[in-house]
This record gives sequence, C-alpha cells and structure tokens, in this order.
Amino acid sequence: MEKVFKEIFQAIQNDIQRNLEADNNPTPDDSSDVSAPQGGGTIPFDFQLDSQGNYHFETKRYGGGFTIKFCAYITDPPATYSIKVASSDGGGGQWNNVVVNQKECGSIDTSLLHKTTITVDLHASVANQSGHGVIEYSY
Repeated sequence: MEKVFKEIFQAIQNDIQRNLEADNNPTPDDSSDVSAPQGGGTIPFDFQLDSQGNYHFETKRYGGGFTIKFCAYITDPPATYSIKVASSDGGGGQWNNVVVNQKECGSIDTSLLHKTTITVDLHASVANQSGHGVIEYSY
C-alpha cells in the first residue's frame, strides 16, 4: 500500500513542480494560463491479513490541496470485506460486504498547507493470507 500512495502523491508533486517552473520561466509563445495539474493511473497493491483478518495502513503525505478520486477492487483472496478509507482533510468512504472484483469508488481530500494523514482499514472473512488489489486514481 505504501507504493500506491507514494506513486500518487509523487505524481501530484511532479505536476506542481512543472507548473511552477513553467510559470517562473515563461517562453515568448507561452500563454499566461497555467493549467491545474491533473493526472491519473492504475496501480496494483498488496496487503497481508493478520490472524483476525485485519489489515491497517497509515501514511502522511503532502497533496497540494488536491482531491484524489479513486476506484479500487480486491482481486485475491476470495472473501467478504469491510473497507474503510479516511483522510484527515476529508473524504474517504466505508464499504461493507464487498466481494472480490467489486469496484468501490470515493475521493480523498488533501491540504495545501500541511501533510494529510490517510488510513486504510480492511477486515476480511479470511485470515493470515496475502491479498492483492488494484487502485485506479485521478486528480
């Protein structure tokens, strides 16, 4: 899960940096209208369920005040899941009775002024297993 958030937030920061550089180094044919960073992608992720069927992940990242829209689904192991995603700056969601390959969507708000804390909690009807999924995101 660390890889997912690292990649998403790095893409946002790279876009912000490109826009700042373009704004600071205009070319003669440059229009003065700098577009807002936008991007997206698809990232596979892995997780490890503990002896109670739980998985917890937490990270703090700078998101530049952007809202990250996401859709995610678990591909393995077959089970019934409860999923909760939360952001300290708003957004996220909670889904119950989710099964393998069932896509759930939401959004995460981030702050322009500070790092945002994001938590992901899964509970599965199976335990002690490695899991896999996919997140599709845009900002």
